[in-house]
Amino acid sequence: MPKRGGEGCRQVRHDIVSLGQGEYDSYVLAIYRLLITRRPKYAIFDYLWALVTQHMGLTGSRQVTDRFAERLLRTPQEIDEGHETSEAESF
Repeated sequence: MPKRGGEGCRQVRHDIVSLGQGEYDSYVLAIYRLLITRRPKYAIFDYLWALVTQHMGLTGSRQVTDRFAERLLRTPQEIDEGHETSEAESF
């Protein structure tokens, strides 16, 4: 398992950032909608898991997906509070 902030995490962050480009715009919009409507973690996890395993056809990691769902849930609060998260705190 990659350590926090390790190469594996950087790759995941890069992949997620890449979701905002081209054909992946709809994924970002769907995640945005889940966040602004304050959906529970399980709804965000379910969306991400289906996206990775069904739509993209990847094996996926439930643990990484769960951590990313938790991270996404912190985003609206951090925006409201005006906090910026360092790269090391991302996952």
